[in-house]
Amino acid sequence: MKGVPYEVSNVTEVKKDGAELAAKNVDVVKIWVDDHLGKDRKIPFDLSKAIIENAHRHHLKVAAHVFYLADAKALIDADLTGLAHSVRDKPVDDELIQI
Repeated sequence: MKGVPYEVSNVTEVKKDGAELAAKNVDVVKIWVDDHLGKDRKIPFDLSKAIIENAHRHHLKVAAHVFYLADAKALIDADLTGLAHSVRDKPVDDELIQI
């Protein structure tokens, strides 16, 4: 049995884990999109997008831990349900608010 966090490296894992989380009736799937100021590798956007799409297929909400404004915008454009907290690299701009 997996604990928290689930770590995925490809879309096949996303599909399997999304189905498992849906079967457990989780409240929300949270993705971590942060490189710790360049010290770590950030989850690739295509994998984040696959997680969002798969979770929504299972009627699950998806929140993201983000740091960068650009990531927040891209994830919201990809139908992210919400941000776990605000961005921290730049002030939030009108474009993000309007998305």
